[in-house]
Amino acid sequence: MMNSSNMNSQPSFSDSRQFSISKQGKRYFFASVVVIAILWLLVFPTLARWTGAPERLERYENAGVDVSATFYTDLPLLSESATTD
Repeated sequence: MMNSSNMNSQPSFSDSRQFSISKQGKRYFFASVVVIAILWLLVFPTLARWTGAPERLERYENAGVDVSATFYTDLPLLSESATTD
């Protein structure tokens, strides 16, 4: 059984102290979010267009490969011409 002296020595959920983030920490967080957004929304789609991804997807679809499949273990082996970039 817990006595009242032990209960008072432990911090409670209604403690008046609050967790605060420094201004520098907020800036780093905001900068990180902006960098990730720029990469995700601008850089990665541009790279996907430049690296020939649409042509590769079309070639795989023409070879009978389901490009939306998560696992390719059940698909028949592709010919060398369909997988060569």
